[in-house]
Amino acid sequence: MTILKELWTGEVEHQQNVSTYQYVIDLRERIEETCALAKEQLAETQKKNQKYYNRRARNRELQPGDLVLP
Repeated sequence: MTILKELWTGEVEHQQNVSTYQYVIDLRERIEETCALAKEQLAETQKKNQKYYNRRARNRELQPGDLVLP
């Protein structure tokens, strides 16, 4: 937080603080990109698994009086 305060108020004394701040910004962007990619892959995998599951799934119509497990 001290680094951010220095940058926002213009009280930057060391060049190292700027590079540290830039590193944090770059790291955050990379993490956001990675999360987006992971969400895309998860969605694709879910569709694929749903397709496999639905191949064997059957609609079952039950009538009053049919025996079922509780």
